[in-house]
Amino acid sequence: MPQAQQSYSHGAELWSDNAPAPRLVLTFEYGLNENTNPQPGECSSGTNFTLNATQTSFVPRLPFDLKGTAPNAGSLTGFLQLIKRDNTETTLTVNNNTVYLWNGSSTFTSKGSVTAPAYLRGAYWSLGEYLVISDVQLNNVVQKWDGTTFGALSTGLGAALYAKYAVVHLNRVWLFNIKSGSTLLPHMIVVCKFEDPTNWDTSTRGGPSSLGGGSFTTGLEAFFLLVPDLKPINGVTVFANQLIISTDKGRVWTLAGTNSKDFQFIDFMDHSPAIGTESVAAIGNDVLFVRQGGAIALLSATQAFGNVFVSDLSRWLPTTTNNLSLGAGQVSASNLPIGSGATAISAVAVANGNVPIKLLLVNPSGITLQSVDSVNGVAVLTAPVSASGSYAIKVINVSLGPVQVWTAATPTISR
Repeated sequence: MPQAQQSYSHGAELWSDNAPAPRLVLTFEYGLNENTNPQPGECSSGTNFTLNATQTSFVPRLPFDLKGTAPNAGSLTGFLQLIKRDNTETTLTVNNNTVYLWNGSSTFTSKGSVTAPAYLRGAYWSLGEYLVISDVQLNNVVQKWDGTTFGALSTGLGAALYAKYAVVHLNRVWLFNIKSGSTLLPHMIVVCKFEDPTNWDTSTRGGPSSLGGGSFTTGLEAFFLLVPDLKPINGVTVFANQLIISTDKGRVWTLAGTNSKDFQFIDFMDHSPAIGTESVAAIGNDVLFVRQGGAIALLSATQAFGNVFVSDLSRWLPTTTNNLSLGAGQVSASNLPIGSGATAISAVAVANGNVPIKLLLVNPSGITLQSVDSVNGVAVLTAPVSASGSYAIKVINVSLGPVQVWTAATPTISR
């Protein structure tokens, strides 16, 4: 990072409107490290820092920036990207009941309407170069986006097909936790015909006949399966070429078999503490899932020996979250217990309707370490810490009316 240009005068003070001359002036002509080809005013190497005249140390630049606002100002509940083989890329945002094509800047073009809330998620079907789109809220039928047109996926079924989760695996699209017409089937998986996402069957069960499987000619046909414990499916991921699913307060299952005749889900872990609706995710060389109580667990498995090890990843991330209702001028405080090894605390507060709020971090001695005002309803702070103890995250409603605020705070831990 370029060195600060300094000039020194005896008795200089920090900059303020009323500071007497002489002054100590620090100029930072280059402070960003964001672009591959930096422009004047940006840095070609180093770290992003927030710089102002009253700071005595480098503080990491806040990680949020406003990139665009949807025309209807609706909450963002889905973010879908389609990247085709020719590297053409399109991005959809789901804001309230409208799906927009977003150019990455300020242009939003409406591509369709949905029933809100619509928590849309996409799975890329490479052969057709389009996204198969599910809705975690089950308010919208399975959709399709090909880079130009957004609309319902053709399924060949008599009843409308809804699904919470979708993945592409073994040359098929798999849909989980479905609704057929108005019938909720949270324990059901439906699978398209081999390499044909427009061909589905919700009446013929797959798998061995000894387990209730139907009659198949080639093994390439479409079919459905039921998760063995018949509990709602609450998480799906593909890890190390294995399809893994979780059931709510149930178990972790993995797929066995190669075709419609022998596919079945087998027990992978005797009990699963996974909770929530999107609680399982592959993270490169492992699988992460959310446990009851807000903990984050790491699943490390060696299938060749059949042994499964669960690690509590969240011991490094004692994050606290809160949903607050504050009247005009009201102050709310929540505690964040910090042990030894913490080097910083980060916190964020988001107010509905862009209502102005103030966010403060207070140390165990009652001293305010940092105070920030919200911008467009969002306040973010990061402050270095050294002492263990109970820190307080305070939110002040500085508006003239009531406000709903979501907050989260977490320390940076030295391992």
